[in-house]
Amino acid sequence: MNFTRRLFLKILTLAGAILYFPFNKKNKIFAFPALDKSIYSETDEKSYVICVHNPNATSWNYKTGYYIEYINQEEINKMLDKALLALTGEKEVYLAWKNVMSKYKPGDKIALKPNFNCADKPYARVCQEIMTAPQVINAVIKGLTQYIGVPEKDIYIYDLCRPIPYNIIRKYIPYNVNFIEKPSHSILDRIKIKLKIGLAAPDMSAPIEMREKITDSEGNFITCYIPKLLTECQHLINLPIVKYHQFLVVTGPLKNHFGTVRFSNLSLYPVYLHGKVLHKSIVDLNRNPHIKNKTRLVVADFLFGSYDYKTAEHKTEVKRKWKTFPMGETPNCLLVSKDPVALESVMYFYLIKERKFHGLPIGSDHYLYDAMKFGLGIHERVESEEEFKSIKLIKISI
Repeated sequence: MNFTRRLFLKILTLAGAILYFPFNKKNKIFAFPALDKSIYSETDEKSYVICVHNPNATSWNYKTGYYIEYINQEEINKMLDKALLALTGEKEVYLAWKNVMSKYKPGDKIALKPNFNCADKPYARVCQEIMTAPQVINAVIKGLTQYIGVPEKDIYIYDLCRPIPYNIIRKYIPYNVNFIEKPSHSILDRIKIKLKIGLAAPDMSAPIEMREKITDSEGNFITCYIPKLLTECQHLINLPIVKYHQFLVVTGPLKNHFGTVRFSNLSLYPVYLHGKVLHKSIVDLNRNPHIKNKTRLVVADFLFGSYDYKTAEHKTEVKRKWKTFPMGETPNCLLVSKDPVALESVMYFYLIKERKFHGLPIGSDHYLYDAMKFGLGIHERVESEEEFKSIKLIKISI
């Protein structure tokens, strides 16, 4: 994205203005400053976000069994096909995939990054929590193998902060792809961590430039690295979920890469990137060339979504029926874009609308303005779908 000097100064001014958000104790809603919509008037850049809805995508009753078993794979396949046709403007699905993967060459490796943040929980809790559905991953793999001709062995599904268990994830993915997960506590895995062996290990030639000093609890400096998986893969597809985050509002495609970063102290969890360094860390991670330049597509699972971090019954993210989503109490949607910032902006819009309805607090979006400043995509904060200007939100129903 090309920014003029005047536009750049406007962005800096706005970013400074939103660093402080007064808290309204009466309704527990953060009071945002007025948005200067003229910030977008000097750019013709447009980012497309496709919201495809299919009422037949799921049939779960929010009570019985594992919700993953109530997702219709064929309907999810149709949704992704329709979304890609709308996103690319092509007439045939194979041409849409060719458009998205135009830089692919035979022999290239492709990394898929879902959000499996609840995958280390007991089965009963996983049934209530939320993660990227295997059916969404399958739809992407189908497109890559069927239309691009990518061998299954060249596809890598990874989340380096969590295990990828057979009973809740792998058995629902019928492809012979690779799974790269959080190392276990076995002696072999501990040796591999120590010796930095394997695709989950940090690539010591690929440090991440961070604007804030990253330290552990004792103040020791930590260097962040891209894992070997991403330095050895040529393409990346981001598969987040629409989910509230207690420190941000949304844990979308940008923060999804907290499950990518590796650390010089060999820690396996990104706790050091929270707190006062959180916002800049999210942006700095995503502006690394191995993420920014390799991301081909973002497909967000919005089949259910989670608009609240916890309830009285569940101290974690849960799936509950929505009150403000225009397509129904169960969203049954996918959000698809080539622009991770624009897609996260749309997530942000739907989540704050729902949280305002319930009188829940709303966090800051200034990291999204920071991401826009670094050319990672377009962010708009709006009060209605019609107010999106630089983001072209296209809604499709099947």
